[in-house]
Amino acid sequence: MKDADKMTKLLAAAKAVLEEDIIPSLPSRKRLSALLVEEALSIALNTTYQLVRQKENETAKNNKVLSNQIRSGVYDTSLDGKITKILSQDVAERLEASTPDFKIHQKFSQYLAK
Repeated sequence: MKDADKMTKLLAAAKAVLEEDIIPSLPSRKRLSALLVEEALSIALNTTYQLVRQKENETAKNNKVLSNQIRSGVYDTSLDGKITKILSQDVAERLEASTPDFKIHQKFSQYLAK
């Protein structure tokens, strides 16, 4: 989720630069185009923010369920087998989301050790 938060902050910063620095300095005939870009950024920012919050809520709920299952002994006591696959998949997805080179170039020793 850190990357999604960074994306939200980046979109907000781009929108602010457009509003405060770029649009005021444009000739009036170019302002309409810039205002359309600003509106697109607003929509993207709002959508991204909603998706981030929704994902955070889903992740928190899933983590709570998984934690309760582990505590209650749903998975074997040595934490081998199914739980290892679930956690490995989770880690791989997080690495892929935060570091695109992870899967694309397989640069990380942890990935190659599989």
